[in-house]
Amino acid sequence: MVKKKIYDMAKTNVVLPRIRGARPHERSFDLVEQEYNAIQVGPARRITVEDNDRLIVNQGDDSVHPRLHALEDKVTQAIIAQNVVLKEQQKVTEAINHQQQMTQALIDKAFQNREEFLHNLSEIQGERLEDTTRHLLQDHIRYITSIVKRLNQDIEGLEAEIRARDHGILGTNAAVGKLEVHNVTSLQDLRGRIVRCDASIAKHSSDIKTCFGDIQRVINDQYKAHTAVQEVVHKMESQILALGGELEKLAGISSSDLLHMKKDARRDLDLSTERNENSLRDIKNALTLYKSSMSGDIDRIESRMSSMVEKATSTWTQMLGKLESRLEDNVFSIQGRLSRVESAVARDRQIINNLHA
Repeated sequence: MVKKKIYDMAKTNVVLPRIRGARPHERSFDLVEQEYNAIQVGPARRITVEDNDRLIVNQGDDSVHPRLHALEDKVTQAIIAQNVVLKEQQKVTEAINHQQQMTQALIDKAFQNREEFLHNLSEIQGERLEDTTRHLLQDHIRYITSIVKRLNQDIEGLEAEIRARDHGILGTNAAVGKLEVHNVTSLQDLRGRIVRCDASIAKHSSDIKTCFGDIQRVINDQYKAHTAVQEVVHKMESQILALGGELEKLAGISSSDLLHMKKDARRDLDLSTERNENSLRDIKNALTLYKSSMSGDIDRIESRMSSMVEKATSTWTQMLGKLESRLEDNVFSIQGRLSRVESAVARDRQIINNLHA
């Protein structure tokens, strides 16, 4: 599974420098071949030729001493072992190069996640999360830097270990296994941190959306209450205007009646004066009776108008009292909702402070 991951990460376009001293065995192989040629005396019994990492042994003269033959066999085995060591070290070098490519790809992925994180944070217009997001981003960058430094230190240690193992193969497999385990652990740790960061970002985003939704609902409720209050006020004003119109109408009717009465009285007085001066006493009595009846009508009209004004005033006072009570109830309900929203915002702020701590 680790090799498959390394192969997948190697498909990226990341190009890293080659490890210094990747093939130090070529000079050693030349030195061994020179020593082997220096040992030969007379015609060689067997000639070893290297062709594309293969050893071809040719039979020679059988007159050489057996000890020389044994020495040739040992030298041949040493060359074979040296070639095996060279191949193993080449494999380890390739694995280190793949590891560097994978590390670079992880770094690029981490920076890409950082850019996405900054883009998501720029969409949030609240000033409450600015310090928290800045600290989270700084911690994320510090953690990525520490991982890169640790991986660079591990790679430098592995390079030194490869240079130290040029003359032997003992411990190569153990070092490769340890490196794979360490890299897998680092990858798992990095992925876990990235997943936790994404989860915390999603949680904060959902909390902010919830707070915005609550605030919007409170604003809508307040707007509805304000609209209802305005409608009630408009109705009261229309009723007051209607009552004022009725009062003006009644006053006009009463004044017109009084004018007609005065005209009739004057006309009757003129007629009675012209008709008979002898009936002056009767006319005076009639006028006295008529004045008394007219004063009674005026008193009744005034009492009726005062009762209507008092009734309208009491009705208007009751409606104003009901309106004030409804306004107080709406204000209390809005204050309760605002207090709940403020408590929710305080809890969110406390959660953010706890996460930052």
